[in-house]
Amino acid sequence: FYLFLLSLLIPAVRALAGEILSLPYPSTKQEIAALDVYRGGAASLVTMAHIWVFSQPIFNATQQQWWHFLAVGGNKAVPIFVMLSGFLIFRAVKNIQSADDLSRYIQRRFLRIYPVYLFTLLLGYGVGQMAFDLPNFLSQVFMVRTINPVYLKFINPPSWSLYVEVLFYAVLPIWVVAFRKRLML
Repeated sequence: FYLFLLSLLIPAVRALAGEILSLPYPSTKQEIAALDVYRGGAASLVTMAHIWVFSQPIFNATQQQWWHFLAVGGNKAVPIFVMLSGFLIFRAVKNIQSADDLSRYIQRRFLRIYPVYLFTLLLGYGVGQMAFDLPNFLSQVFMVRTINPVYLKFINPPSWSLYVEVLFYAVLPIWVVAFRKRLML
């Protein structure tokens, strides 16, 4: 993580990272900044809700009433975040015209999700969040739950949403190609 932060100080590395990790532009070549702001607000509410839930037993005496409001708001923000994310990703996916475009899409999605996911998974096992169980570990490393939710023990409970997100990212390009003629663009 710190090496990545240091590498951002080097302009050539920063330009390469920006090119690899940036979202593809939507078909209109215009970004809808207001939707990104709403999506960021929803993500912030979800994050605060997780903080509230996971600190609940420890800080019960110090929890104020507004934290409860944030937790309830976080639950309400999840569908807003999912809908806006789906819409914004769809705008980018409908530009996929070739195998190279699809490859860039897959690389960007992978690099945005998987390294941090794997880091938190390994960190969770490293600090003893869960006893090591090889089948469960492998199902989490390879995100088997995306296809078949055999193992239900999460090392990082909020990561359940990543399995849904990965499935969405995998199915959306297929759906767009299959129904391209019928899409309301």
